[in-house]
Amino acid sequence: MRTEKQSIDYVTELKSGIDYEEIGDRWIKQAVHDLQIAEKNLTIGGFDSAAFYSHQSVEKLPKGLISMSGHSIPRIHDLKRPGDLLECPDDIMIDLIDLMGDYLSSRYPDMSEVIPCEYYTKTIAKDSVRKAQKVFTAYTQRGIIYKKDPVIDVFRSEILPKLITFFHPEEVILFGSRIVGTAHDESDLDVILVSASFRDVPQHERFPVVRKRIRTPYSIDYLCYTPEEFERMKTRSSVLESALTGLHQTVLGTV
Repeated sequence: MRTEKQSIDYVTELKSGIDYEEIGDRWIKQAVHDLQIAEKNLTIGGFDSAAFYSHQSVEKLPKGLISMSGHSIPRIHDLKRPGDLLECPDDIMIDLIDLMGDYLSSRYPDMSEVIPCEYYTKTIAKDSVRKAQKVFTAYTQRGIIYKKDPVIDVFRSEILPKLITFFHPEEVILFGSRIVGTAHDESDLDVILVSASFRDVPQHERFPVVRKRIRTPYSIDYLCYTPEEFERMKTRSSVLESALTGLHQTVLGTV
């Protein structure tokens, strides 16, 4: 909870005329980029860089969110204070604190007996990236990272109820550029749709079946799976792996 002094300071900031929303948007875009760089380095063996950019992404993200809400950005590297100001859940706060260890360990070659490029293994770096992804996903699920996307709003309010009525899905997951925040006006909305209703429908017919049943004024790409297929393909499909390990919104189900 904010102290009385913090609350007074925030009111003062809101009246200052500074465009906090524009500043916050810049910080959040850079945070998304840093997470993507962390994920990329994990695949090419740059494990120290993966850990470093994991920290950088979750340092910029809370600061961007603070600015988007109309407040000045704390000019500190400590992740706990921004987390406190955003009233982070306990599990997210723990991940933020854990990632603070990577700020020094992955940055300075002479801080310890082992230089970062020799110290960081795939296991350590993968854990850092996973924690950063968890932080991003938590705030994406709460719908506070990016400006509202009208396509996603319509999907939640109008399309999702129809999907539930017609296909009784177990999982509905949104991913891609509209979730990451890099979409343009013509961008598709990417949707993973998991339903037992597809068991008797050939793979190539599933997407047309959904689009014919539910018409929309914008483009939606549905990846349609049975529950059994979805479980098997999670670790075999590069598309699913990228969707589920990157930023995504689970609008129905538990993924």
